[in-house]
Amino acid sequence: MHIYYCDTSAVVKLYLPEIGSAWTTHECQRPDVLLIIGEITTVEVPAALRRAEHEGRLSAVQRQQALATFDADCAQTFLIETITPAVFIHARDLIERHPLRAYDAVQLALALKLYLSVRSLSGVSFMFVSADDALNQAASAEGLVVDNPNRHP
Repeated sequence: MHIYYCDTSAVVKLYLPEIGSAWTTHECQRPDVLLIIGEITTVEVPAALRRAEHEGRLSAVQRQQALATFDADCAQTFLIETITPAVFIHARDLIERHPLRAYDAVQLALALKLYLSVRSLSGVSFMFVSADDALNQAASAEGLVVDNPNRHP
């Protein structure tokens, strides 16, 4: 089994056509992949879709359809990881080591928490998926295997 922890920049590619969307869709539909997102992503994706509508990249109807699909995926497809006080503490520590934005640090702290809980399981691989180069650099420095959907146009 493969576990993919996807930050918002990767998840939004499932609902908003952009570079890396085809790869992300293909990878996320594989039957041997478990998709995990942070609960902050449940707010960040709708915000990204709204911004895309405002910028004219999506119509209002397209945004509503994408949002409905995202909500269904949150209920049926994604495992949503809860943000605990310990995650915030770890995120703050990560900010001291890496030039991260606040929510990127939270995403990375969640991914590291999950990685530590599954790394010793036999037959399980873990990958951090993000389209953010700085976040991927920090994740790699923290020992995670990373992939960037933007590198797979």
